[in-house]
This record gives sequence, C-alpha cells and structure tokens, in this order.
Amino acid sequence: MFQIEKNIPLPTTNSARSKYPFAAMELNDSFAVPVETKAQVNSIRACASAFGKRTGRSFVVKFHGDEVRVWRSK
Repeated sequence: MFQIEKNIPLPTTNSARSKYPFAAMELNDSFAVPVETKAQVNSIRACASAFGKRTGRSFVVKFHGDEVRVWRSK
C-alpha cells in the first residue's frame, strides 16, 4: 500500500543541467569535444538542439577531424 502525503513541494527542474556548458555560453562562444564515433556527434547535436529549444538559444555543431565544435549562434 502507498502512503499519501500532503504539502510535499514539487522539485524544480534545472534546464541548465548538462554535461556540456550550453548554459554558460554567450553569443559566439564555442567549445570542442573529442569524439570517436558518428553516434557521439549525433548525441552532441541532439543535446544542443534540445537545450536550444528549451531556452530559445541556437547552436551550430560542426564535425572536424576527431572533434566536434559547438558554437552559440543566437
């Protein structure tokens, strides 16, 4: 059986929580991430896109050699 409890506050979400520094980035800032597989590139793109949708920011993700660079563009 489950116990019903009253007046327990709902935890706030922290949209800035990410393993990448999207929240700290200002316009035209960038960071690089070393990658080994195409799946890692796609994962970084998906994270940047999701964070951008939640916050109204835009990011550009470019793959070059063995790293991915992410720029804040808006």
